[in-house]
Amino acid sequence: MYGMVRYSSVGAGSVRAPAGWTVSLSFAPLRLELSLDVSDGRLNSFSVEELHSVDGDAPIPDRTHKLYESIHDPSAQYAEFARIASVLRASGSRFFAGDAGLWVDLNAQQHRRWQETEDRRAIVESEAAFRAKSWVQVVSLLEPRSSRLSGAAAARLALAKKRLQSDP
Repeated sequence: MYGMVRYSSVGAGSVRAPAGWTVSLSFAPLRLELSLDVSDGRLNSFSVEELHSVDGDAPIPDRTHKLYESIHDPSAQYAEFARIASVLRASGSRFFAGDAGLWVDLNAQQHRRWQETEDRRAIVESEAAFRAKSWVQVVSLLEPRSSRLSGAAAARLALAKKRLQSDP
């Protein structure tokens, strides 16, 4: 069982969203998937959870039904669709108003999250390199992120630089 519905703005009438901006709902309970996405119809597509993290105030409501068990329960499916649609209603005002700056903010947020993930990976790798006294590797992992480091990672970078300067 799988389903998908896509609503696309035609950019006319009382709708302020530009032509091609879409809202897509996909549902695949056997794969435990339920997603609601917004798109500009070109390059940008984001989940309603990403949209909510940029423009939402209240927490996203928890699921009240299990997706797999909802296969034979249309009322449970409807409740989950309504739950996720409520998130879009609560955080989608810029989307429905046609605010092109929304895509800039969503892309920036996505980049920050990617950067945080890469920073965490580099910090973990630098710990192993530090224990192995591979100062060059510690510096190469941490120097590009030096402005975002704090605590032990910043101290590890400073010590590795100092060791590189003092070792012949």
